[in-house]
Amino acid sequence: MVEPNWLPVVATSVLPLLLVALALLPDRRANHWATGISRLVTNTLAVQWLVSVLAFAWVGWNRWLDPQAGVSQWSIGDTFRFLPFTSLLRLDGLAAIMLVLISTLAVVIARYSLRYLDGEAAQGRFFRWIAVATGSVSLLVLSSNLALFILFWVATSLSLHQLLVHYRHRPAAGIAAWKKFFISRLGDLCLIIAAVLLWQNFGTLDFQAMFASTAEAIGSAGVQTPVQVAVWLLIAGAATKSAQVPFHTWLPQTMETPTPVSALMHGGIVNAGGYLIIRTSPIVSQVPAALATLAMVGLVTAVFAALVMMTQTNIKRKLAYSTIAQMGFMMLQCGLGAFGVALLHLIAHSVFKANAFLASGELPRFDLADDKTGKSPGASDSVHQASDSSASPVFARPLVSLAIIASQVALILTLLGVFGFDPFHKPGGIVLACVMSISLFALSMPRLSMPRMSMSQSTSSGSGPTEAQAGAMRWGQHLVGRSHAGLPSYRAIAARVVLMVTAYVAALTFVVCIASTDLSHAAMAPVQWAVGVVAILAFVGLAWIQRQVMWGDGQGWLALYVHVRNGFYVDAWLRRRIRLLPHE
Repeated sequence: MVEPNWLPVVATSVLPLLLVALALLPDRRANHWATGISRLVTNTLAVQWLVSVLAFAWVGWNRWLDPQAGVSQWSIGDTFRFLPFTSLLRLDGLAAIMLVLISTLAVVIARYSLRYLDGEAAQGRFFRWIAVATGSVSLLVLSSNLALFILFWVATSLSLHQLLVHYRHRPAAGIAAWKKFFISRLGDLCLIIAAVLLWQNFGTLDFQAMFASTAEAIGSAGVQTPVQVAVWLLIAGAATKSAQVPFHTWLPQTMETPTPVSALMHGGIVNAGGYLIIRTSPIVSQVPAALATLAMVGLVTAVFAALVMMTQTNIKRKLAYSTIAQMGFMMLQCGLGAFGVALLHLIAHSVFKANAFLASGELPRFDLADDKTGKSPGASDSVHQASDSSASPVFARPLVSLAIIASQVALILTLLGVFGFDPFHKPGGIVLACVMSISLFALSMPRLSMPRMSMSQSTSSGSGPTEAQAGAMRWGQHLVGRSHAGLPSYRAIAARVVLMVTAYVAALTFVVCIASTDLSHAAMAPVQWAVGVVAILAFVGLAWIQRQVMWGDGQGWLALYVHVRNGFYVDAWLRRRIRLLPHE
């Protein structure tokens, strides 16, 4: 039996199924037909992108007419009663957004790979596993039950493993791949046990049926213990997939994999943990202690990775720690109940990080470890020149800085209210406003007081703005004007901040309107508000550390530099405690 509106979801799932079927093709045949396989995969992904855009338009149009509409579901009814589910695939707002994102990244990466791997002996094998990985993650987001979700979760992980060992003759590639393999199997085990507990409690693994049963339980006896344990296991599984501390150690070590694999992994697959939490938010939001723990883990991960990223000299490792930090911030948003914000963050990070890896060959090469001048690796010559030549008129006045940040917080909260959000309903709204304000302040103010630092120098500095931040500072420079030094004036920066915040809130509104009925809107517990306060203080401290590196004497940073650069030795500690992990 199928639902009357089964056609859209079936149409969007046919091509991913064909891509997954390429797993049956032997490597020898794939390499023998390398040209044909590469063209087949690239063209299939292009058609999938077109179908996903049409599906997204269908969902958006129907939800504009009726917020509860725009859902296509493929069910099997009671035909196979022995199965723990009756629904196979579901196309809704959340799935449509993710499918467009995945398809867009996949077709760009595939076209990039045509030239990147041109002439390689294993080119056919590479495109085969790119197809399987893309098809698996596409079906993952379309899954309507937890059983199929876990199946394609594992398939995505195994296909990524094959891509990570594409250059089998490189020992470092094998070490990173097998370390990820071990951590991923821990996550798989957590999800399987969670599925068993949920099946025993609800009698089904269909997402919608479990969500409805959870809502009924809240109004009667409350969430039962097996469901609470399952939520903790779901969160643990998500943490392993999205490289949360201490499960992050494999990601910075994947340096020997082809660049397109890094783009797919960082831009798409590593986000699966966040998608799991967002998809199951109606259930996980009913266990505040678990969400608060997830928020704390995300906060620790974000701060930890942001610090380590400042010390890295290899561009891929720098981007890897950037991904870990962004995944931590996304998990923090989920833990604070800001699932819509987390979804927008997932989209923005995917697009930027895939572009960053594909363009990594054009980024400036820097190797601060080889600096012969003896200066602090955390403070380059350009930073010292800027500090000596012109003391920051803003950073030197804490009250002025506080006033600027407070005004930006007020602006963001006001715009959230104007666009229909209640920022005080959940701690995520306030944390978002504060973190955005601190980030915008850190982005904008140094540009007025660093006349000797070019944009390329500040990007390559270990403590300066990242490529994304530099791009944000370039955006809108023509709108208002510049100061006499050629840098944006205060008025230009203020206008740019208003435009950037307005654009962000507008994008958030659009995403939430499409996926609103698929997200949890439950109120948050006091413990999550407490975590929100801790998060604000932590990001203030992180901004202060960056300020000290850029404008201070750097002595305190020198004392910590070696420890931070080595990731506080988390990887070494784990390898000593868990002997199953591969050693370098």
